Amino acid sequence: MNQWKIEISELMEQYTDTEFIPEEEHEVDVDLIKKRVITAVQGKRHTARRTGLVAAALAACLALVGWAYGEQIYTLMSGGQLSIGENYASISLSTGYDEAGTPLVVSWEAGRLWFVADGQHIDITDRINESTPYIYSSEDDEGNRTVVVVGGEPERCGWMERWEAADGMSAAEVYDSMTGSGEKEPAWLVNARAQLGITE
Repeated sequence: MNQWKIEISELMEQYTDTEFIPEEEHEVDVDLIKKRVITAVQGKRHTARRTGLVAAALAACLALVGWAYGEQIYTLMSGGQLSIGENYASISLSTGYDEAGTPLVVSWEAGRLWFVADGQHIDITDRINESTPYIYSSEDDEGNRTVVVVGGEPERCGWMERWEAADGMSAAEVYDSMTGSGEKEPAWLVNARAQLGITE
């Protein structure tokens, strides 16, 4: 499985702490962080359809301020891993396939598109298009939520996986190369965010 790793510290080392966290206040400027990090990550994207590396945006830099639970490692449905520790986070990404080449998010079988993440096998061929997403949500024993969104034309669909901490303080998003290939988010993803109430 092709994987690559993004260290938030590497993406942000050019910025000072006070640029995002003013000394007088201890709140993260989420919009500024997200904009800077997404810009940095977009420069690392590969555009090959599902055979290249998965592109990622680390939303709100996982709100690293005050993380005090020791290192936590979460396996993403798309095959990567998210590691969060005190004042750092990293994400190992995959192409959306496991080591044997088995699809982990969507699978094209006999002219139909199947959602296969999290052990599902759901025919979504007629449920998605350029503006209509298919949304799957799951919660682990700790209350952390994962949402996988698939959209676009079935033969050329894209997907996004979003992980959210139970406390609402951290979030990370991973995209496939189709979804992450443009500057504007596709309509199906914009609509999915609206349905899910994701504003950051």
